[in-house]
Amino acid sequence: MLAQVHREAAYFLVHTPEVATVSEVISWACGRWQIEEANESDKQLVGLAL
Repeated sequence: MLAQVHREAAYFLVHTPEVATVSEVISWACGRWQIEEANESDKQLVGLAL
């Protein structure tokens, strides 16, 4: 789990514009997390989740 958190943080640090603030990066990460949760829920709804 901890390794996954480090990979996620590294992704946002590498793919973030230089002028981005920490609060913007956190906002983008939270938005992405919500999208991932919705996708997983939808896959379970239609029987595609493992």
